Formats: sequence, C-alpha cells, structure tokens
Amino acid sequence: PASHGETCLAGDLTCFDRIRHCDSKPGTDSGNLICNITVHSEMKPPLLVYYAVAPFYQNIATYIKSEVPKELMGRRVDDETREARCLDEKSRERNGKNIVPCGEKATTVFNDTLELLKKDSKPINISKTRVAWNSDVKRYKNPDNYLSNDTMWLYELFPNVIKKDEGVKSEAFAAWMRPAAFGRVWNHYGWVNEKLEAGDNISFNINSFFNAPAESSKMFVISERNVLGGRNIALGTFLMMFGVICLIVSYILCLDQSFRVYFGQSTVETRANPFSSPLLELPR
Repeated sequence: PASHGETCLAGDLTCFDRIRHCDSKPGTDSGNLICNITVHSEMKPPLLVYYAVAPFYQNIATYIKSEVPKELMGRRVDDETREARCLDEKSRERNGKNIVPCGEKATTVFNDTLELLKKDSKPINISKTRVAWNSDVKRYKNPDNYLSNDTMWLYELFPNVIKKDEGVKSEAFAAWMRPAAFGRVWNHYGWVNEKLEAGDNISFNINSFFNAPAESSKMFVISERNVLGGRNIALGTFLMMFGVICLIVSYILCLDQSFRVYFGQSTVETRANPFSSPLLELPR
C-alpha cells in the first residue's frame, strides 16, 4: 500500500517480497514513518540512495505527452496549446492560477522525503546533487516572469523537494521528468558520503507525501556504488563471467579451425602429388 515505507539494503534479495515494520511518529499521521534497520555488512561510500514506486506507469502515451516542451524551456505558450497538451484541468490550473509548467508529469513529482539517523540520533547527510542527467537540467529553464504572483510554481506544489530559487532547474524534478521504460520508477534520491559499519542501527525517517496509486508500493533503498552498478553485483558478475567464458571458447574454436585448415591442406597436397621430387621423375 502507498502508505508504507520500505527500507532495503544492498544484497538483501528478499527485501522486495515483504514490507518492513515501520512505526508512525508520535503525534503525527500514518504518512510519517520511522523504519529501523541494522547494517549487515560494511558499506563503503559513496552510497547511493534511491526511491522506487511500483507499479507506476510513466511510459503510458498520455502521461508522456502531457507536457508543453516550449514551456519547459522557459518560453511562453498560449492557453490553447496548454489545453491541447495538458488535458487534465488539475494539471493546468489550481486555486484560480495557471500551473507552470503544466502536465501530468510536472504535477506528480515524487515528493516523499527521507532523513537518515544513527543510533545516537546523529544525522547522516544525504547530498541531493548528481541525481539527474546534466543534459536534462540544462534543457529546462524558468520563464522570464518566474516568481510572479499570478502563477502557481513548482516550489509551491512541492515545497519539500523543489527550492524556490531552482524551479525547473531542480535535479529532483529533472530526474522525475525522464520517464521510466518499464512499469516501475527507480530514480536517484541522493548520496551518502560516509561509511556504514556492520551492526550500525540506522533510522529511516520518512515523510510520505507522494500520492501513489492504491495498488503501488513505495521504497527507499541504500546501496553501495561499484563498477558494476549501484544495486546488486550478482547479475553483473554473472554476465561478465559468461562473457569471458564465451571469449575463451571462441578463441579455442578459432585455433582449432586454423590447425584443421593448415594441416588439412598439407595432407591434400601430399596425396595429390606423392612423387613431387624431381629426382623421382621418369624420363619421357
């Protein structure tokens, strides 16, 4: 269910088959959760923190097309264009103000927040940089009238995620706007640049704001970053080993074929002309 918070550690293959027990924060609603976990093995930085929503279909045509590219690039567009591209009125206007940028994607940004704490309540810093493609961040621009009072901006819709001085230049926004190819969303949330020791008790303080579909689950995951990826190295290791085995087998087959061709031709030539020596030639 959408109200549950999920915490996973790298290598925990059964994590996604269950929902960990999370306690509601005292005096708050059930959307604010504290999830306690124990680190099973040493985790060296940089550690990737990412979020997942599944099932969530960003690849549906109506969802992907629900945007105005020119508006995302900081240009002004007329109301007819906005109505034609952003079909749902709630994605164009709220409280009598136009939403800029409009569209289903721009108005459904993942806005759950996460705070990591050690056992002594010492906070673990999560860096929110390097979570989106630089090309995406550069492509989006705020319009000339940004921060005008007659428009509803992203920082007003998602104050916990998007800063006022960033707008569409927010990396969290840019990461969300790149649609997932499959029926689930996996996006970078941030980076932890300190080592976690085996046996450390970590609290995941989650503020749940994102309105996921009733059949969906939301997860926060922390994972080591390595040369084979940022989640689990088992598949990458298997593929690399399989590739090396294929190269070795192909090399052996090439050598075998080369020997067959070389010695096969020599035998044929000898049998075709067994008395090739000039000393054995008979006079005519």
